Amino acid sequence: MKLNRLEILILVLISVIGIGTFVVSSTLAEQSGSSPDSGEDSILKETYDTLVGLGYGSEEGSNGAIWNRIISSSIWVPDGGVTEGDVKAGVSFYEGTRTLKTGSMKLIDWEKQSLLQRDNRDSTDYGETSSWVKTNTNPEVWYDEVTGLYWSAVQGSMTNEFNRTSCAFYSTIPRGDYNGGDVTNCGNAIEECATLSLDANGDGTANTNWYLPSQLELMQAYVNGIYKKTNTTWVGTSYHWSSTEYQNNSSYAWHTYLNFGNTNVSNETTSYSVRCVLRDL
Repeated sequence: MKLNRLEILILVLISVIGIGTFVVSSTLAEQSGSSPDSGEDSILKETYDTLVGLGYGSEEGSNGAIWNRIISSSIWVPDGGVTEGDVKAGVSFYEGTRTLKTGSMKLIDWEKQSLLQRDNRDSTDYGETSSWVKTNTNPEVWYDEVTGLYWSAVQGSMTNEFNRTSCAFYSTIPRGDYNGGDVTNCGNAIEECATLSLDANGDGTANTNWYLPSQLELMQAYVNGIYKKTNTTWVGTSYHWSSTEYQNNSSYAWHTYLNFGNTNVSNETTSYSVRCVLRDL
C-alpha cells in the first residue's frame, strides 16, 4: 500500500515522539538542575544513593541534589589538622590532600609488658619498651621516641630544697621556659636544669629549655626502658631527684631509681643525682 505524504509525516512524528520518550525516561536522572522525576535509576542515581548511604557530600548548591552531592564528594579533601606524627607509625591516612600518607608516631605495645619476667635490668627484649636514640655523644644525651623527651647525663649530686608556692618554675608552662635565677625559692636541682645549656640533638646548637623532670616522667622513663635500651653506665644506680613535692610534707620530694624503678620520698636537704630533660624540639 502506497502512503501519501500526510500519512508518512504522521508516522515520522510518531517515531520521533516514541524515541524521545525512551531517551527522556532513560537519561532524565542524569540531568543537572532540580531533582529528576523520571523515576529511573541510572548509574548516576545509584552513585548518588551510595554517597547518601555513606554520608558523603552535600546537597547544597544550584545544580540539584544529585549533582551537588556528587560534585562535593569528588572535590572534598580531608582536613583535620593531623600530621604524620599524630598517627601511629605504619598506619596509612589522608590529610590535606588525596595523597596517601603514613604515620610516624612511635607507640609502645602495651600488651607486651605482660611478658616481662624480671625487672627492666633484664636484658631480654620482649618488645615492651620504647625506642631510644643517642642524639649526642659528648656529653651523652638520649631521646625517648615515645614521650619525646631528651635526657641529659647526670649533672651532679645536690639538694632539692624548693618552695613550690614561691618558685616560678611551678607556674611556668611549659616547664622548659623557666630560665632560672631564683635559687632561694627553687633550690639547687631545679636551678641546675633551668640554667643548663646543652646540645640535645647533636646539631651543634646548645639548647637552654631543659628542666628537672617530674616523678611521673622519671617513672615513665623506667617503664619505657631507659636502663635496658640506653647505656647502663650512663643511667647509673643512684636515686634521681624529681620536681614533685610529697603531698603529706612540703619538706619532702620524690626521687626515683632509673635502674629498677623504685620511687620514694626524702627530705629535700638530701643530696641525690640530678638529670635534666628537654621536651621534643
